[in-house]
Amino acid sequence: MKAFITGSHAYGRPNSKSDIDLVVFADQSAAKKLRELSDSVKTVRFGNLNIILCFSENEFNAWKTTTDRLAKIHRETGAIFDKIGAHPEFEKDRKTFGAEYHGDSGEDYSPEEVIFAPVKKSSDPFGDL
Repeated sequence: MKAFITGSHAYGRPNSKSDIDLVVFADQSAAKKLRELSDSVKTVRFGNLNIILCFSENEFNAWKTTTDRLAKIHRETGAIFDKIGAHPEFEKDRKTFGAEYHGDSGEDYSPEEVIFAPVKKSSDPFGDL
């Protein structure tokens, strides 16, 4: 099984209320078991751990590509992305990979806005992404 952390712990500003978003590439039988054991009906959740299930390489790779890009921007510039700011980036990569969003990444979007907090000065911080 392949997995990685996404969300505020990868490219945002996690706080004491932040969950941990774990993207998991799973087959249908593992997904069924995780759903049966989940603390939630709508999503696969275990306390503060939110599991985002992917069933195809394309879907998994779309999540990974966006997470890696946003994490790199976060590391290099200090930019902070919330769900609203990250969503369009995920949509672009889903389109590129031919993957669809299944609405399984936790609660609906918060009213928070994207926060940009530059740390480094650069003429073009996104040029080599």
